[in-house]
Amino acid sequence: MLQPESTSEAKRRQLEGSRRGAEAVRAEFGAAITRRRYCELVGVHPTTLRKWEKRELVQPELAVVMNSPTRVFTDADVEWGRALIALLRSRPGEMSVEEAAKRLGAP
Repeated sequence: MLQPESTSEAKRRQLEGSRRGAEAVRAEFGAAITRRRYCELVGVHPTTLRKWEKRELVQPELAVVMNSPTRVFTDADVEWGRALIALLRSRPGEMSVEEAAKRLGAP
């Protein structure tokens, strides 16, 4: 006859399954440069990134990560974003974001 699991054993198994699931999510998303990661790497606020996307200065690709459509950026996008920020900071108030982007060319 099967004995019911103890509450502590059931909780331990649940936590172990949760940990494995979290590791899988980190591994999948760790390989992708998502909007949040892009903002961290470039040093811009998410609102700034949304404005850049709306103006089509950066155009992330749509990829499926963990069965979910996710906008992802490339390493080249990150480098371009860093160069754009550096250019704007080197000449504060002298040019618009669009003018700076035009000088840099497409990412």
